[in-house]
Amino acid sequence: MTCSACQSLVSPDAKFCTVCGTALATQPTTALNPSTAAYAPWPRRVLASLLDGAIVSVPTVIMSILFLASSHPHFGTAPAGASVSCSYGNGLFLCSDGTSLHFNIGQFYLWLAVIYVLWGAYVVTALAKSGSTIGMRALNIRIVTADTFERLSLGRSLARYAAQLGISVVSYLVMGLPGLLDDLWPLWDARRQTLHDKIASTVALDTRTK
Repeated sequence: MTCSACQSLVSPDAKFCTVCGTALATQPTTALNPSTAAYAPWPRRVLASLLDGAIVSVPTVIMSILFLASSHPHFGTAPAGASVSCSYGNGLFLCSDGTSLHFNIGQFYLWLAVIYVLWGAYVVTALAKSGSTIGMRALNIRIVTADTFERLSLGRSLARYAAQLGISVVSYLVMGLPGLLDDLWPLWDARRQTLHDKIASTVALDTRTK
C-alpha cells in the first residue's frame, strides 16, 4: 500500500505511515502494490486447496463415523464367490445374503450439506475480510481484485465462490473436465488465474516477504 501523503510503501495492515506518520485508516485497503506484486505459483495454490480440503474433511469424517456407528449393521453369510445383490428403501440397505444396514441417507446428506454451507460461509467471509483462508494464509497467498489489487468486497467474494461451486457442479455432469481445466488454468495463464478467478475478476498474490 502507498501512503497518500509521501507516497512511501507501507504494510497493507499499517494504521500510520512509518515515514511521515500520516493516518492510513481512511485509505483503500490493498493487498500489495501492483507494481511489485507477484502472482502466487500454481503448486502453492494446489497445496493451499489441499490443506483447506483436509480441514473441511475432518467434520465430514467424524459425521460419517457417527452415522455408521448408529446404523446397527447385520452381516449375513454367503458362499465365497456368490453373487449378492442389495437394495435400499425406507432407510434400510438389504442384501440377498441377509446383510442389512439401517442408514438414513436423507439425514446424512442434510448434515453433509450443513457442513459445506458453513465452510462456504467461512470462505466467503475470510476472503472478504483478509483475502485468505486458513490454507492460503499458511502458504502466503492472498486473493484480491484483478484490476486494483484491493481487498474483495463481500459480494465479489460470494461471486467467486459461486463461480467455483458452479464449475464443480458442471464437472459432475461432464466427467470432471471443467473442474480439471479450472484447476490447471493457472499453469498457462499470464496472471495465473483459475477460471473462477476470471469470472469473478480476482487474482491470487504471493505475499511472501521478498
